[in-house]
Amino acid sequence: MSSPVSEIMSSPVISVTPQDPLSHVRKLMLRHNITRVVVVAEDERPLGVITQKDVVRAMSSTERGIENILAEEIMSSPPITVTPDTPVSKVAEKMLESNISSLIVVDDEGKVLGIVTKTDLCKYFAAKFKGKVKVRDFMTKSVVSVSRSTSVYRVIDLMTKYRIDRVVVVENREPVGIITARDLVFGVHEFKRRGVKYVRRVERSWGYRIYRKVPLVLLAEDLMSSPPIVAKESDDLAQATEIMLREGISGLPVVDAEGKLSGIVTKTDIARALASMR
Repeated sequence: MSSPVSEIMSSPVISVTPQDPLSHVRKLMLRHNITRVVVVAEDERPLGVITQKDVVRAMSSTERGIENILAEEIMSSPPITVTPDTPVSKVAEKMLESNISSLIVVDDEGKVLGIVTKTDLCKYFAAKFKGKVKVRDFMTKSVVSVSRSTSVYRVIDLMTKYRIDRVVVVENREPVGIITARDLVFGVHEFKRRGVKYVRRVERSWGYRIYRKVPLVLLAEDLMSSPPIVAKESDDLAQATEIMLREGISGLPVVDAEGKLSGIVTKTDIARALASMR
């Protein structure tokens, strides 16, 4: 039987008020290495949730500075909640049904007790389901990928269009990097904060490396993490989950026997596996 969510939830919860600026939200995410914050009322009842994807969308859709955007403007509301005795498998189902990555745990009065995320589900899966299924059984085969020279603005468009947290950077169908929503939230902002207007591009001509100073248009290769950590289709899914947890990442490109990109396994896929094993 599945354990109650109270055994895996995170508490206390990092929260903000509706009037806090997005710049404060970003600082909290960076300081605590988290991907979401809960917006709460004065009586500790949850009003909404702000994720890194919400921050990315806000930054890409307006010219306003993040210090002038309020939490209540971009939060997802109303938040979806569960009680402490809800089974973990049911929590996974509810996340998948609602297409969200966290649920707020509340007491009988509706006040915040904790939060359960897909990371918490992954920890549970890695501990309970070793040797049960392979990566190929639950990986997502349709992968959004880009080339090294794809502009960051195009990457943002793709993440927004497909409601995803990461894209894989490929070269000759082999994964060479990965870009996450976190890279966009903090990477692009850091370039702007430093006042960077030019970058150095490397070109090759007749065997020589030529460096050119060009106006700043951030490309995928500027922000990607490289080389990416990958999983094989034949790997044990629980072991792949352990790698994600150990490395602090939310997805692994999956390669076939020839090293070509064949899919991606994410925390959402782990939630699907967990929901199927009640």
